[in-house]
Amino acid sequence: MDAVQGLETGDTFILHATFKPVPLFAVMKAKGFTYESEQLDKKHWKVTFVKRGLGQ
Repeated sequence: MDAVQGLETGDTFILHATFKPVPLFAVMKAKGFTYESEQLDKKHWKVTFVKRGLGQ
C-alpha cells in the first residue's frame, strides 16, 4: 500500500495482475479511490484506480 499513500486527488494508480483483484476494490474504496477493471487476456487484468477528492 506504500505505492498509493502519497497520491493526491485526481492521481492515478494502474495495477496489472494475473487475476481480478476483487478484495482489493473495497480496500481502495475505503482509502478514497474509484476504479475501473479491464480483462486484457485470460490471465491479465488492468485495474485503474483514481484518487477521489473530498465529497466525491
